[in-house]
Amino acid sequence: MPTDEDDTPAGSVSDDETPVEEDGTTAETASPESETDAEGTDAESESEGGDARSVTDIETIVIDPDDIVEAAAYNGQEDIGRKGKAVFGLTPPFGERVEPTIRHLADDSTESKAEDEVHLRPFRFVAEGRQVIEQRPTRRLAKEELDADDPDESAIEAWIDEAMETWKTHVRENLVGSVDIYSAHGMAFVSVEYQDENE
Repeated sequence: MPTDEDDTPAGSVSDDETPVEEDGTTAETASPESETDAEGTDAESESEGGDARSVTDIETIVIDPDDIVEAAAYNGQEDIGRKGKAVFGLTPPFGERVEPTIRHLADDSTESKAEDEVHLRPFRFVAEGRQVIEQRPTRRLAKEELDADDPDESAIEAWIDEAMETWKTHVRENLVGSVDIYSAHGMAFVSVEYQDENE
């Protein structure tokens, strides 16, 4: 189970659902009238989205691969703090197909996750994602790779530009076909469909 706190919902929310037997029925001692009331209550609960907050309802995440590449590149910057990184937010009610939204959480932000919202870091969509993020071209890497003892700015920028294109291609070619999602209301293995908005 991932330990990344950014891949979890914003706190636990207790379930206020009527206890049911293993076969899904209410207690056998209920009268016909109370059974009708219970069924009505269950129907109302579903209509209010009681089950729609469970990630187990999600079958497919639809996302633009360019968004993943750009978010991963953004997070790999040397001066981005942990809370300033980009995440993909999934907000209930959840359906079979969901499209995440990109969020940037500033260090001094008072904005918190919406109730039962799940955050996924961009590296979760990339095979060996953490290692790939660490390989993102930076000024430090440029200075290490360039032969000159004290490379000038133009040389550094040129190296980063060229290396970044190679890195982005690597990220795009190593996108995963599924991700696992954990929330206070369950977990799910979800397929990922990459849909380019420009196509």
